[in-house]
Amino acid sequence: MNDKSLNNLFVIGWLKAQSGLLFAEQVKSTKQHSIYQYDLESKQLKTLSYPNVAGKGDYLAGLSDDGAKLAILREVSKQKAALVIIDLKSGDEEANVMLPFAASKLVWHESTEIFLTSFNGQLAHYNLLSKKIEQDITLPANTNDVFASCGEQCLILRQHNGDFLDIKERPLQVTGTVEQNGLFNGRIFNYAGAQDFPSYLNASADLVFAELNNKQFSIERINSHGKRFTLAEFNCANTLTALVASDDGNQLAGIISGRLFILNTRKAKPTQSLNFVTAALERVENPIWSADNHAIYVAHLKGNVPNIVKLNVLNGEREFIASGFLSFKSLDADTSVGVDTSLTAWFLKKGEQGWQKQSKLAQLNSASPNRWRIRNNALYFSRRVARVGEVCFVSLTNPSQDAVCEKMDDNQFRLNFDIHPKQQAMLMVESLSAQSNIVRLTW
Repeated sequence: MNDKSLNNLFVIGWLKAQSGLLFAEQVKSTKQHSIYQYDLESKQLKTLSYPNVAGKGDYLAGLSDDGAKLAILREVSKQKAALVIIDLKSGDEEANVMLPFAASKLVWHESTEIFLTSFNGQLAHYNLLSKKIEQDITLPANTNDVFASCGEQCLILRQHNGDFLDIKERPLQVTGTVEQNGLFNGRIFNYAGAQDFPSYLNASADLVFAELNNKQFSIERINSHGKRFTLAEFNCANTLTALVASDDGNQLAGIISGRLFILNTRKAKPTQSLNFVTAALERVENPIWSADNHAIYVAHLKGNVPNIVKLNVLNGEREFIASGFLSFKSLDADTSVGVDTSLTAWFLKKGEQGWQKQSKLAQLNSASPNRWRIRNNALYFSRRVARVGEVCFVSLTNPSQDAVCEKMDDNQFRLNFDIHPKQQAMLMVESLSAQSNIVRLTW
């Protein structure tokens, strides 16, 4: 279809009797997203949902078997989703319930029940008659992505082998200034589960990453001799969205379900419990360590307005830093780098009116601290161009120059990375072609 009204939309399903199509929007950081219907005969596009939330809004929908109701997945805040059900004839909202996890797929079952799954293998179902969400069915290992209902107590799902991400280390070429070591070819950390959020701990070869193995997350450390041990474990129902090391390599800060936690990287045994620094009812994002390793800068979100707050990890004190930024890295007492709500990275200077934007550094794809790094007066960030992942470099001393980029890999779907403190290598997340099967689940 060459209809310009469908630009930046993608098909998510059919309307009743295949009279038209359901569309969702490609995600943009600066707007709320809606669900649309497109009538094939009249070629008219109609908006079906009007979210008003702090998150990105409506990202998936499905029509009931009788065509009377529309179920919508709505991100109300980061990693928190709701199920909204609309009666298409009356326009009434029949349900709006928070989900126990951020669902990525939904399927109607006989117009009275909706099944929802997450990429991490969680399953829930909502009953339209009892108006309750239940989690009383356990998925087999490495099962996710519900596709269809196949009768009473029967679902069709995808099951994979659990190994779809690895950590890869490779020489860094993008700066063009690093002395090349002919003996260094990098390393691949190939383990049974899926690995993500890689970080160097210090100038040594030590590193950390998160691993997902059969619905269980763990945070792993590998020392310079290749020995691996587990720092912490937690259930994947608590979604990990950031993991960054302090400059001295002794501590980790991470975000799970909007809460900030800290781990000691030197403590190998026993496996640690997560030490949460913020309350469950708060929502923070994008932790970045201060230069003295005594505090963490986070974006504290209240409504749609992010404020950068400095949290002292020694005494718990908080200090307001700036408003309107999603992430913040202090360079010294008077200069810093901040990423605003449009995902623009700025060089900032401190004045009488607080932190002021001085020069634009780059347009980023994400404010996550695992997607941009500062190393030796340089900003590194990852981005996706079509299906190709890139890591890019911008000098802080000469920000007017265009970014220089190098290819990370084809078909890259996770772009978290880290740059070695000596800028000789980078860690990246390698995407694998996981072996998958279509399976039938009955209970």
